[in-house]
Amino acid sequence: MNDVPPSPRPGSAVWAPAVGPAVPREAPRVTARAPALSLTPGLQGALVAFILNNVGQAVNPAATGPFDSHFANLSFGEKAAVFAVMESGQAGAELIPLGGALPWLTGFIAYSEAGLLAPDFCTLSGVPVGWANSGYTGPADGHDDFQGYFEGRTSTV
Repeated sequence: MNDVPPSPRPGSAVWAPAVGPAVPREAPRVTARAPALSLTPGLQGALVAFILNNVGQAVNPAATGPFDSHFANLSFGEKAAVFAVMESGQAGAELIPLGGALPWLTGFIAYSEAGLLAPDFCTLSGVPVGWANSGYTGPADGHDDFQGYFEGRTSTV
């Protein structure tokens, strides 16, 4: 019936995600360390991609597909296993916060206007993906909905 193993317990020998292959507790460690200096946004993205690709290779070293990124070629279950390895600390304790924050941060940015906002003019250069997916038609400038004053009054004074 249900072949999904129970949730991991402290001290268990093997961790198995709900989807994807079992990942042994002795998973290869990612040894990349961020430099102590402040990184530009492009370098931060490259560092995150490097980490995801390396942990992805530990989960499934034989993944192939149409993308240049190893992580992008993983199945959804294997991608979930990558985040599980990062959150569990098996890939290094320094990756625990990244493994927990990256999925919700990515979703937040994808459903925001961040990619299309022109900061100089405070306008959008297109329709954000999240707006199209949710059917949101954009901000309203208000509605003409004045229905009169309370108890028949004629002013607010």
